Amino acid sequence: MVKRYFTCMHCGIDFVTTQRSKYIPKYCSRSCFNDAQFGEIIPNKIGLVRNPMCLEALKLYQTGLSQREAARRAGISQYVLTEWLRKYGKEMRPSSLKQRLQGAKTAKKWLSVLRGAAPIKSRKSGSATRLICEVTYGNAGMNKLVTIISEGLRIDPLNGEIFAFCNKEHNIITTITWNGTMFIISNFPRQHGKYPWPHERFGASITASASEFEALMFFQQERVK
Repeated sequence: MVKRYFTCMHCGIDFVTTQRSKYIPKYCSRSCFNDAQFGEIIPNKIGLVRNPMCLEALKLYQTGLSQREAARRAGISQYVLTEWLRKYGKEMRPSSLKQRLQGAKTAKKWLSVLRGAAPIKSRKSGSATRLICEVTYGNAGMNKLVTIISEGLRIDPLNGEIFAFCNKEHNIITTITWNGTMFIISNFPRQHGKYPWPHERFGASITASASEFEALMFFQQERVK
């Protein structure tokens, strides 16, 4: 039996084969073949450069498609996608909407992430809403809210602007506005989960457009697979 020595073109490891055919093997294993063709390509100091096909397949799967459907759309076999998920699934997992909001460093970035989560059909124009970053404690009555606006923010509560407050538990949003004759107060309790709310580090308040406030009201926690 003649042993033939070769070097894997992907990992660079020397391997031995006893095949008698004239075929010259390029890879030491099926795993290296899959990685070289579809996944990892060039090891370098920064890391492992991945084929765009790998990234596309993982993104398709993360949108909620089954492994079979994601592999079909990406043009690869389901076995290859399963191997990629085993290797990179946790690493390539996209951040949830909640994590992106929490990671926002500025109010502009926070609003941008929130606006991007709103369905296109719901991005309507309308009156802007001023979000009060500081949470409220206890019962948010009219006198308490008007005092916060006039004394805390130094803003005229009779200017017709919509002011929105959130309680400490982040499960109730209260809005107040002056319609010309009286204050209109509305409460929006949340049945499940919490509302995302801007952090106090963004300042006393931030102004959200109608579409951004709608995305905030109908916020749903994403499930990351």
